[in-house]
Amino acid sequence: MNRLVIIGNGFDMAHTLKTSYKDIINWYWERRIDAFAGNISKVSDDCLCKLTIKDDTHISCWNVFALQNSYFKDIRSNRTCSGYELITELQNHPDTFSIDSTPFFGTILQSIETKGRVDIENNYYQLLKRCTENADYGYTVKELNE
Repeated sequence: MNRLVIIGNGFDMAHTLKTSYKDIINWYWERRIDAFAGNISKVSDDCLCKLTIKDDTHISCWNVFALQNSYFKDIRSNRTCSGYELITELQNHPDTFSIDSTPFFGTILQSIETKGRVDIENNYYQLLKRCTENADYGYTVKELNE
């Protein structure tokens, strides 16, 4: 007899596995920060957000930023602060950096900041509902899904 065992979120959390949406977003920020090394432009973008070094700064590109700010890594290149903490630091300097998120990703980030957790399904549903109820909401359902 074949059996299918479904283990819910309680199992992974009980075993301190980082599988919450918040953990996944933190992992995402870690990858974005790691990608700064070797990026010789002032823009680092993907399908979720765009990180930009503003033109009137002394930082010529993300690679230079990573080298100049090596204090966030120890001598063995181990990270001393999280990707989320570094992104928060970028947000604290709007004259130097800009962070533009897609509407959906922006909602997720705001939820983490205000509630400390994420309900992605509900966030998406609320955005989708607003798009369909109000044609002038600022973006279409297609843009939300991109």
